[in-house]
Amino acid sequence: MPSESKPLRALDLAARLKAILASRGLTLHQVSQTAEDLYGKHSPFFLPHNLYYELGLHTFTPSLHQLFALSRITNYKLADWLYVFGFDLGDITRLEALLPSKHTVLLDPSLDDPNCWIPWFESKTNNAPLPGVVPMTRLLEYSIPSRVSGLSEIHNHNFLYARLGRLDLFAFPDLLPGSIVRINPNWQGLLQIGQKISDQFFLIEHSRGLCCCRLQSCRANTLIPISTQLPYPQIELRTPEEVSVLGFIDAEIRPVPTLESADVPESLSEHWRPEILVPPRRKFGPLLRDARRKRCLPFVRHLL
Repeated sequence: MPSESKPLRALDLAARLKAILASRGLTLHQVSQTAEDLYGKHSPFFLPHNLYYELGLHTFTPSLHQLFALSRITNYKLADWLYVFGFDLGDITRLEALLPSKHTVLLDPSLDDPNCWIPWFESKTNNAPLPGVVPMTRLLEYSIPSRVSGLSEIHNHNFLYARLGRLDLFAFPDLLPGSIVRINPNWQGLLQIGQKISDQFFLIEHSRGLCCCRLQSCRANTLIPISTQLPYPQIELRTPEEVSVLGFIDAEIRPVPTLESADVPESLSEHWRPEILVPPRRKFGPLLRDARRKRCLPFVRHLL
C-alpha cells in the first residue's frame, strides 16, 4: 500500500545503517560519542543518539556534514555513504553534461562508481578518409557493456573533459557552446616565447573561471588569451600566479541536433585586472564552496 511504502523504507534504512555500523564493530551510541569528541555537540557534523528515530521521519535526511562524519568514523568512503542514502555522485557529471550552463565546467569522471556497468562502443572500420567533423555514428557502434574500472587504457592518458558554456566565446565558432571537449594535459612544447598565435585551443583557468581559447606568449611567464573572431581586449596573464594551463583541446563532441545559443558577455568588452589564483583550501567548508563555484552550482547550498 502507498501509505506503508515510506515507513518501510525508513525502517529498512535504519536497519541498513545499523548493519553497516555493526560491520565495523560500532553502535550508534559509540558513533555519536565519537562525533561529539571530534567536532562538538553543536557542530553540524554531530550525529545524534536518536538518529534511527530521525530516519523514521519522512522529512529527515542526514546532512553532508553528518555523512562526512560517518565516513571518517567508520573508514568507509563518503561516496558509499552517499549511495546508502540515495545519492549517486555519478548523477552530478551526467547533469553537468546535459544541463545548459553559462560557464565552462570541468566534468569529473572519477565520480562514477568504478564497478558499475556502462554502455560501450567500438570503432567502425572506415576504408574511405573522413572529414574533420563527422557524426559519431560514422565512427562508432555499440559493443558489449563494460565496467568503468576496466577502461584502464583511457584512464592512463589522464585526459580531462569539459563542457563549454555559452559565455565562453574565445573559441567560437570553431568550438560551440554545449560541446564536450577532451583536454590533453601534455601541452608542454606547444607554446614558445614570441611565437605567433597558437594553432591549438587550450583550456586555461584564471580568477574568472575556465576559458577555452588560443594562446600567445609574447614574453617569459606571460600568456594572452586570444579570441578567434570577436574583438576582445587582450589581457596579459602571468604564469603560474594568474593563469593555469590545463591542457590543449584534441577532440570535440558537438550536440546534435539542438545547439545552444551563444551569448556575448558585456564584461569581456572591458579591460579587467587579473587576480592571483587562490591555492586549494583543505578545510571542508571552503573546499565545498570552491567545488560548488567551479561547477557553477550555487543551488547546492540550499539542497544541503
